Formats: sequence, C-alpha cells, structure tokens
Amino acid sequence: HGAQLAQLKSEAKEDADEYRRSIEQVTEQAQRREKALQEEIRETVGEGKRREAKQAARVQELLELLRQAASTAEEESAHAAATIEGHVGTIDAHEEQNAELIGEVAAAKEASEGVRDALQHAEARALAAEASLAASSS
Repeated sequence: HGAQLAQLKSEAKEDADEYRRSIEQVTEQAQRREKALQEEIRETVGEGKRREAKQAARVQELLELLRQAASTAEEESAHAAATIEGHVGTIDAHEEQNAELIGEVAAAKEASEGVRDALQHAEARALAAEASLAASSS
C-alpha cells in the first residue's frame, strides 16, 4: 500500500512537473509574442512619425507654391492651384493611412494585453496546481 502511495505521489509530481514545463513554454511563447507585438507597435509608430515629417515637408512645399503663385500672373496662379489640389489629395490619403495605422496600433496593444492576461491566468493556475500538490502531499 505504501509503494502504491509512493508511486502515485511520484506520478503526481511528474504530472505537476510536466504541467509546469508546459506553462513555462506557454509563458515563453506569450512573452515572445508580446515582444514581437511591442516591436511591431514601435515600427508602426515610427512609420507614422516618418509620414508626419513627410507631410510637414509637403505642407512647406505647398506654402512655397502658394507664395510663388501669388507673385505670378493669373494663368500661373491657376496652374499652381491645380498642383496644390493634387498635393492636398495626397495629404488626405496619407491622413487616412495614418488613421488606419493608429487603429492597427490600438489592435496590437489590445492583443498584447490579451496575451498578458492569458499569461497571468496561466501563472495563477500553475500556482494553484502547486498549492494543491503541496496540500495533497502533506
């Protein structure tokens, strides 16, 4: 009877060890995914900042075009206005892209939080399993 109890305890310890290893593996995977998401967020934010800088440069170019158009004849003013409208359309398209990027950043942050929550739940289950094992072996 004592040998059976020892065998059961040994099997329970092996099961707990396997469960702990599984949790550690899931935890490591979650941490890697979280790091990847954080890097993706940094890249997305960096891309958004680069686009903003390009837009600011374009706005400066447009202001210069406006100054030139004001000092030229009516015909050249009309031509410059058409060019400016084209640039404004480009800027509007980039603003839409920036809005999409902001949405992607928010989704990536939510996913990161979901991974973090899952990790916390897995750790809590592991602690509960260890406590249960400790209670049953004492």
